[in-house]
Amino acid sequence: MAVILARCRAISDVFMKHLALTTPGPFQDARCFISMSQSIQSPDAPKPPPGPFVKFMHEKYSEIQKNNPGANMHKISKIASQLWQELDPEERNAYKLHAQEEYQDYKQKYLVFLDGLSEQEKAQLHNDTRAQRAHRERFKEKQEFRNLGKPKKPPNAFMLFVRSSRLERGDTSMIQFNKRLADYWHNIPKEEKEIYEEDAKVRREQYFKELEEWEKKMIEMRREDVVRRKFLAKFKRTFVS
Repeated sequence: MAVILARCRAISDVFMKHLALTTPGPFQDARCFISMSQSIQSPDAPKPPPGPFVKFMHEKYSEIQKNNPGANMHKISKIASQLWQELDPEERNAYKLHAQEEYQDYKQKYLVFLDGLSEQEKAQLHNDTRAQRAHRERFKEKQEFRNLGKPKKPPNAFMLFVRSSRLERGDTSMIQFNKRLADYWHNIPKEEKEIYEEDAKVRREQYFKELEEWEKKMIEMRREDVVRRKFLAKFKRTFVS
């Protein structure tokens, strides 16, 4: 049972977009609420309830696994999603109503938990929540740039050296291994280092050429919001005036 629950929690985020589209308003609030509770690593914090789909999948997990021997989690979740869509609307709504009831109960328990925190713990909760929100925003921005085809920044000279290094990590910790690489880079002959630096320079020049072409395209698409201010001003001076 514990294994099944762990697996269901692991895939729950995959279906968050699905829940946001198919579930009434409280669940959007619930995600924010749940992320706040997870930012405090305390055994006393109330555990967030599963969403309606995750609860449904938990109930169907054994049956799906039995009917599809050898199916991995991706396959099982796909089958569960199809079964969820095929549910009678009244059945699906029953899951949603039950999940809302569980959420309301969880919210009350969490408010009691918050009330018992010290001012320092509350401040830490606020900082953690703000950091999580900033991390999500950065991830969204990177994803949008990827979808828009923005050129990827090239590696610097040191990273080119790291990629070509034949040093073996072995049983060394990652921190110690990175220190070895840094020390090795610091001590390699100047002539060898210049090879990596020249390679990085060529890549950087090519990157900025591709970036400017991409930014011109974005301006044509009226997406000035993703263009560097410096380039936007240069573009207006050159092509508009």
